[in-house]
Amino acid sequence: MGAFELYQDSDAKFRFRILDDDGRLVAESVPHGSKSDAVDAINTTRNCAASSLIQDRTADEQAAG
Repeated sequence: MGAFELYQDSDAKFRFRILDDDGRLVAESVPHGSKSDAVDAINTTRNCAASSLIQDRTADEQAAG
């Protein structure tokens, strides 16, 4: 099962990582000023991610050729 890993970075800011089932990094958050702000961001991410749509902002592959 994947996980959210909460930690404090070298600047004493709170961040979280999203890890996949094998413990590999999927995403990393921006720095948060407090632990509670980071936990709130984790909860927002959890609530939003399952129902979010993919918005492809890359160039069309055919246009590149």
